[in-house]
Amino acid sequence: MGIYCEHCKAHVRGGLSQFQTHLKIFKHGPLFYCSEGACDKRCYVVKSSFIRHFLDSHNSTCLSDEEETSSSQTTASSQESCSQSSSSVQSRHSSQSFEEAENNVSAHTSNSQSGEETRNAPSSELSRNSSNVEESSDTEESGLDNELQNSAARMVLNLRRTGNVTETAMKKFMEETQKLSEQSAKSMRQQVVDNLTSAGVNEDTIRKSVDIGVTQPFKKLKNCQQQMKYFEENFHLVQPESKQFGDRYDERLDKETGNALPVQVPVKFQYISVKKTLTAVLNNKVLFDLIHSETAGTDGKMRSFLDGSLAGEHPLIKEHPHALRLVLYIDDFECANPLGSKAGPHKITAVYLLIQNLPPEENARLRSIHLSAHAYREDLPLDKLVDVLLEPFFDELKSLETEAGVTILVNKEDFTLRATLIALAADTLGAHEVLGLFSSSAEHFCSHCLISKAELHQDILAIGEMRSKVTHLDHLREIQTRGPLFVQREYGVKRYSLFVHESKFTPFPDIFVKDGLHDLLKGIAPMELKL
Repeated sequence: MGIYCEHCKAHVRGGLSQFQTHLKIFKHGPLFYCSEGACDKRCYVVKSSFIRHFLDSHNSTCLSDEEETSSSQTTASSQESCSQSSSSVQSRHSSQSFEEAENNVSAHTSNSQSGEETRNAPSSELSRNSSNVEESSDTEESGLDNELQNSAARMVLNLRRTGNVTETAMKKFMEETQKLSEQSAKSMRQQVVDNLTSAGVNEDTIRKSVDIGVTQPFKKLKNCQQQMKYFEENFHLVQPESKQFGDRYDERLDKETGNALPVQVPVKFQYISVKKTLTAVLNNKVLFDLIHSETAGTDGKMRSFLDGSLAGEHPLIKEHPHALRLVLYIDDFECANPLGSKAGPHKITAVYLLIQNLPPEENARLRSIHLSAHAYREDLPLDKLVDVLLEPFFDELKSLETEAGVTILVNKEDFTLRATLIALAADTLGAHEVLGLFSSSAEHFCSHCLISKAELHQDILAIGEMRSKVTHLDHLREIQTRGPLFVQREYGVKRYSLFVHESKFTPFPDIFVKDGLHDLLKGIAPMELKL
């Protein structure tokens, strides 16, 4: 007799393999019913489980049908049966859309007398209806749940933040998570079918309820390039820009001669746009609300920058209290083990950015510290040093510190972005490099005033003449007239400082903040322990 197809209301001869081909050609589903033996229309959601049921419970029927396929008569009868079922399916797919075809299944199966008309339907109609089904399934796949995909992307992003996950481990994790989600979806659909069937719900309603494709949350996150693109489009990821600031000679091995030859290579550093970074921060609704909820105190107590005198004197902050206040931090970090033999030659100079408008508890988090630039320490030119990293930052800051500001998109709406630099934090070594001064071992060691070591030894509480932008320019002029040795001995000035002259509103040295804790733990405390 063959295997009975509940959708076509006909027997399919030729064994289990022919029945599987029948299901594939006519795209039956998403529910599969078994009417063999005592199963009495047992329902399955997963096609593979449905086929496995036939192998386990109706193996004799499958084998007898497969034996019949060896004869030509059985093959012909099987083709006839398939053609009858084909004509039956054609009548179900005669509508223009897949949804209308599903709604007409029950009406068509109850009308058995209309089979003669559908048997004569042309084969082109079947192919056209099959293509409609495929287009419908493609549409369903393209409409994936954005929240689920964003959750998967956040999970991948958090794994990358740990820094110890390899690409192979990442791919394996995504594959196993995808399998887990598919199995979970199948199990849930099977439970829904069982519950609806036991409640007496008709087949059409059950079919519509569970006709939901398994989503693929990692479809756009298969490799590193796709992940970075997704993060940039959906999470406002700011990609670094490579900026060249010179050339240097390096040695490359000549494969033909085996000799090391000098080769000129470009020297670059990585810069992250401050405008794009601030745009990404403001597009976070929580951070946006925190920034614009800041107010000055009314009880005379110092709680934030707005309660100080600099805020009242700052032209931009006075007119726009919610203008972003930026703080820079500059320091070197060691790539290799700082206690090992490779420490020193592999240092990286980094510039970090902090938004002071946020409350202290938020700024204490690592996520509130943004990278602005970094470069290999040995590549920085001796006549500029950190100024090379600060040049693109000040170029962008010029437009941000104007009254007009910069227009950006925040939550798909125009927003005027204004920002200003109010402080620079660094340890003593970094501060002297940024300010263009000699190291702290020079005679005039202080970065704030012109006190000498002899004056300090006479009075430990003494304060010398304060440094300023005007005095710094005067000292630079004296380098041209009296020579660098005189200026070094008298003032401790080494070179022009981009930071001193480009800080527009906050005067020097008020803009500079000493990292006292850094000096204490890495300088004074170890020295006291040695003594």
